[in-house]
Amino acid sequence: MTKVDPSIVHLLPKMGDNSAQIGHFFHCFERALQLHDVDKTMWTKYLISCLSQKAHKVYSHLSMEQSRDYDLTKAEILQNFQLTAKAYLDKFRGARKYKDESYRLFVNRLSELQQAYVQHRKIDTLEKFQDDVLMEQF
Repeated sequence: MTKVDPSIVHLLPKMGDNSAQIGHFFHCFERALQLHDVDKTMWTKYLISCLSQKAHKVYSHLSMEQSRDYDLTKAEILQNFQLTAKAYLDKFRGARKYKDESYRLFVNRLSELQQAYVQHRKIDTLEKFQDDVLMEQF
């Protein structure tokens, strides 16, 4: 059993209850663990200390086996915050630049929303992306 490295824990973001920021939280959380070469099998152990109260409730309802699976845990939390592929697409389409936001930060925010949509739709090839864009027209 590998233990959590306390020197990494304090570098991780804390999740808030604002559903609009949950996607950004997971993006930053995952990036931080990747930068520190943390094996993905350990990610859930790091995640527990970063969860909001609402997300802790979701996590506590998972079985022990489910709670060890980071991707499943993340999916359950996102579903509870009602962040589906459609929600990400709607946020992407409705996004507007904030007054105090630089264009670079705005593009980064759009990119995060687009990446979240693509991940939720399990789009991993250009062909699947093209099919998805076409299907959105119907």
